[in-house]
Amino acid sequence: MSLVPAFALLVTGCDAINARRTAQEGVAAYKKGDFEAAAESFTAALAVDPTIIAAQLDLGFACLQLFKIGEKKTADKNAKCAIEAFSAYRKLRPEDPRGKDYLLQSFVDTLHYDEALAYLKPELEATPPSTEAMAILGQISAKLGRVDQAMEWCTKRRDAAPTDPAAHACLGTLVWDHLHKHLELTGEDRLKMADQGIESLMKAIELAPDVPDRYIFANLLYRERALAHCVVKPPDPSEPLPSPTMLPRGKKPPPGPTPEEIEAERQKACEEARAKDIAEANRLAKLGLEKSKARAAAVPPVPGAPGAPPAPPAPPAPGAVPAPPAPPAPPGGI
Repeated sequence: MSLVPAFALLVTGCDAINARRTAQEGVAAYKKGDFEAAAESFTAALAVDPTIIAAQLDLGFACLQLFKIGEKKTADKNAKCAIEAFSAYRKLRPEDPRGKDYLLQSFVDTLHYDEALAYLKPELEATPPSTEAMAILGQISAKLGRVDQAMEWCTKRRDAAPTDPAAHACLGTLVWDHLHKHLELTGEDRLKMADQGIESLMKAIELAPDVPDRYIFANLLYRERALAHCVVKPPDPSEPLPSPTMLPRGKKPPPGPTPEEIEAERQKACEEARAKDIAEANRLAKLGLEKSKARAAAVPPVPGAPGAPPAPPAPPAPGAVPAPPAPPAPPGGI
């Protein structure tokens, strides 16, 4: 016998009524934005009657809201509360996809990488492995600033689904975000990383040529690549300064370009390379804009928009009453 039905035998009629009343108080508090009172009410109701399964979902919502708006000192407590509540709902209602969806979102929002990895381990070890699980772990890694770990998950996702354009775009957008935030990365290191991201985005474009975002990100990556050129590294204080070459009296230096001429040639080559990257960025940006316009033109007009016919009013459902304003994240309902 499962836990909930067995416990239900021990709950008296009065206890059940009082527990549901307490849960309803939690819903009212949630809608008012008093998430702490809501969490307390849902917890109290479930302690008396765990058969109020919707309260388990509502408790997860309340704790997740407290994590987002609460103080840093209570963040871990609220994150744990949300994860445990959604995990419990997932076990009680495995057929309801909301349980898994909200649990995974909690992992992402609270940046609980280890818990997410443990939960998703069976999906990662399946054949074929879940690319959705890889995407979630990569997203959490990126938010935590673990760029190498995030790139590893993007690479695994791409290898597991080589024909999925989103799997290729994952690595490209991640590289752009990293380079955009780290201007101190210059020279060959920046070029190598930018080329890796550009290659991934161009593959995504090849697989799905009508998605505008991929062109936009490739354009942005070429602009980040352009910053790698013409950067002179500061001298390393640990290296000894080169000693000047002394020529015998009356002897002329060997024929060839002067240091000034060499530097001018280097600058010219750098500027040409930079201009080439910017030109390619402009080309991709233009293509992205064209794809965006084509996509917008293909979408049918929204009812009520200028030039669109008004949508007919929907008939009211029998006995329907006006719905109350939706809270920031709608409770599961008691």
